[in-house]
Amino acid sequence: YDVNRQPVCSAVGSSTMSLVNRSALREALARRARSNRFTAPLLRRVRSAQLIREGPGSEYFWLGKLAVPGTRALDVGANVGQTSSILAKRIGVDGEVLALEPNPACFRELRRGSRTPMISLQVAAGSTFGKAILSVPIGPQGARQEQLGSLLDGRMMSGKACDTFTVPVIPLDSLLAWTQLPTSMIKIDVEGYELQVIEGAIETITRFRPALVIEIEERHQPTGQSIDDVFARISNLGYMPFAIGSTGPFPISQF
Repeated sequence: YDVNRQPVCSAVGSSTMSLVNRSALREALARRARSNRFTAPLLRRVRSAQLIREGPGSEYFWLGKLAVPGTRALDVGANVGQTSSILAKRIGVDGEVLALEPNPACFRELRRGSRTPMISLQVAAGSTFGKAILSVPIGPQGARQEQLGSLLDGRMMSGKACDTFTVPVIPLDSLLAWTQLPTSMIKIDVEGYELQVIEGAIETITRFRPALVIEIEERHQPTGQSIDDVFARISNLGYMPFAIGSTGPFPISQF
């Protein structure tokens, strides 16, 4: 079918497609493209370019600005690689992007879309070596909500059905000990596990003073912890935290 015209042939004896059927067909074709091993990485790169063009109100805009070409950037909680793709383009072939994603389903897509200079690792970042339980909530329709997987039994997980996976955990400082390449950017999106990631990267942060771009929500924090605790820890490391608003960054005190 040409989705914008009448069908070439009709299996139901109709000469036109209803708006509902046309919309459903578009979505089916889009899903097929998103899951295709060849077109999915390309679509992510196109989407990345769109997000950067949204300007200073987009975190992706700042990812593209703050990472330094020829250095290392870390994408902690890389999901399927949207951020990694942006960082790889910015860093260039003389640098390195380490993309960490413990979720098996997300990691398959991440690895499928890897591009130079990306290195994809199926591990989680934490404060110590070990293993952890990754909980991925199951939505109302029975589908796993992969993007909400967490290593903590946060408030949003309470009472929800989840699939669980045992995943390896490694401190970022240990992961980076083998190379002298400077780290200019650490992006963290770990659904409540932010403090553990930071504690495992103290040496890297102290030595290289990378830009930290952290996606964080109060609802993901474990009982007894607040996003203010994360802001305070970052401040104690000598950083000035900002939030990204619709027109760009502003002091976290105004958040």
